[in-house]
Amino acid sequence: MLIEFRVENHRSIRDEQALTMRAGRQDDSADPRPRRIQGCSDPLLPAVALYGANASGKSNVLSALGFMRNAVLQSHRAWPPDGGVPRDPFAWGEKATQPSLFEVSLVVSGIRYQYGFVADGEQFLEEWLFAWPGKRKQVWFVRELGQYKFSQHLHGENRLIEQMTRPNALFLSAAVQLRHEQLASLYSWFRNLNAVNVPGRRPSALRFAGNPLLTRGIEAWLGQNPQQSLFEEDEAQSQSIELFRDLLRAADV
Repeated sequence: MLIEFRVENHRSIRDEQALTMRAGRQDDSADPRPRRIQGCSDPLLPAVALYGANASGKSNVLSALGFMRNAVLQSHRAWPPDGGVPRDPFAWGEKATQPSLFEVSLVVSGIRYQYGFVADGEQFLEEWLFAWPGKRKQVWFVRELGQYKFSQHLHGENRLIEQMTRPNALFLSAAVQLRHEQLASLYSWFRNLNAVNVPGRRPSALRFAGNPLLTRGIEAWLGQNPQQSLFEEDEAQSQSIELFRDLLRAADV
């Protein structure tokens, strides 16, 4: 379960921003809505909403999470060795040449993880993974400018995987492709991360839906059709609108 997502220098997101699932201060301790899960001491929200004016960057938060997912799943096996890191930084001013940051805190199978990386257009400059299998923090690995430090808590052929990891690939991405069992559950969390597609949204928000061919088809369709309002009750959108209502009901908002 996601606890927090942080991003800096991605599309319209210039400065560091955080999307947190931690519940705020509660006056009623009997409130059943916040979730208490093993591995996280804070109660977590079952759902969050991003709202704001048009073109205020809401979908770019999803785009950033989608880019992080894609980097974990694809950087080792699918990105060209000499292709750099296909990030999309803030386009104006000095930020365009500065690194981008992506980090998640989450709980998988009762273990809390904090995983993130920093990248420029050529390579991953930093990568880190911390874990709390108990009450104490464990540093599993830290990568900085091509130098790796592994702790005794991370078992497996770490040095061999280090040698196989390109500058524009993540260690986590390479490790799971090389059958690093200890990191499999974290990788699976990213693999299972999904989005509900709503027609009319910007193509950037659809990139981590799962099927690249389907994504390109949707982008092509959107390029040939004007953007429609979500709540225009026409025949083409009625099924998607009902799916969206089911999502709202399931989220119990």
